[in-house]
Amino acid sequence: MVSKDHKSLVEVTNLSVKFRTKDLVISAVDNISFSIQKSEIFALVGESGSGKSVTALSLLRLNELSNGYISSGKIIFSPSDDIQYDLSSADNKLMQEVRGNEISMIFQEPMTSLNPSLSIGTQISEVFVEHQKLSHTESKIKTFEMLKKVRIPEPEKQYNLYPHQFSGGMRQRVMIAMALSCKPKLLIADEPTTALDVTIQKQILNLIKDLQEEIEMSVLFITHDMGIVAEISDRVAVMYKGKIVEYGKTSEIFQMPKDAYTRRLINSVPRLGSMRGKNEPEKFDIL
Repeated sequence: MVSKDHKSLVEVTNLSVKFRTKDLVISAVDNISFSIQKSEIFALVGESGSGKSVTALSLLRLNELSNGYISSGKIIFSPSDDIQYDLSSADNKLMQEVRGNEISMIFQEPMTSLNPSLSIGTQISEVFVEHQKLSHTESKIKTFEMLKKVRIPEPEKQYNLYPHQFSGGMRQRVMIAMALSCKPKLLIADEPTTALDVTIQKQILNLIKDLQEEIEMSVLFITHDMGIVAEISDRVAVMYKGKIVEYGKTSEIFQMPKDAYTRRLINSVPRLGSMRGKNEPEKFDIL
């Protein structure tokens, strides 16, 4: 299942993730394998609780903050042809260097990630100060550049505004600007458009695609929406109850899905014109 060519940025092999509770150990991800190629958009799709977000957080070892741990498997990260890290066993020092610099992440609701008491310019500037050791003046100039890059108009005026003064779509652009400040090799996008209306969702998806091509980074896109998968991803892995049930090129999976769960996900996507001549939506067959 996992490719072994030089184009792979991430190789996940036989990964299992568990969580300790007071009384028992819960298995969240069960022996999954996949690869993310350089300069591609890879989608991990499934319903809530399928394990897709836990899988994404494992790449940054963030599950450890909530009593999660990798019980088996490897996560090989290759930021260049001559450098490889096994993130599943890396020490804290290496993970601190990887987080933000090599791998960045954006989440579904930016208001939970942005500091409400600091201006958005200050928060983006801190990334340059912390990770690239730039001066205040240099980081401010870089912040203006990033705000322009994510299509926020008049960045000099927006710099001193606070998160609550931005719309949901604009806050997500701020989060993207922060995530891409260090030009990471991999951007993890965990349902970044779910809380947005359809028009803004489309704009954010287009922005991610444009920046992915411009920076030549890879994207791990987490979603429950097969419509988004069809629009944005090159390849996809379908997760169900902690396992990958289908994996391959997006076009091939949509044309000929092999797993019944994948077919149900595809059938859940509304079809243009499906209500023509009807008073209510047509129920799709559950295969």
